Amino acid sequence: MHRPVRVGDALPQSTLRYPTLDPNMPIITGLSLLRFNEVDALPLASDTGGLLRCLSGYSCLARLLNSNAMNLDTFLKQPCVQASEPLTCVGSDEDLEALMDAFLRTRFGFSGVQIRGG
Repeated sequence: MHRPVRVGDALPQSTLRYPTLDPNMPIITGLSLLRFNEVDALPLASDTGGLLRCLSGYSCLARLLNSNAMNLDTFLKQPCVQASEPLTCVGSDEDLEALMDAFLRTRFGFSGVQIRGG
């Protein structure tokens, strides 16, 4: 019988820690940090323990295209939370299948990986 593959074992780079964005930070600054860290998405800080969110180029583009007559300058000065997406999280000790299920359920190609006991 085969042992299920854990997320942390299959994706060791998932244990890297990235900065979190202040939800009130301007979108332009958040996008700069995405580029600076060479990542596709960054989580927003949450002090409420509620729903986690992330900023990505995709989430910004989707909001920009849906923003009727808003000009680019006005859009980029908005808080990051305005262009963020919900972020599903899985544990590093969960089966890889949990990560795939999250991607299928959300149709969003990013997920947070929570490191337990770390």
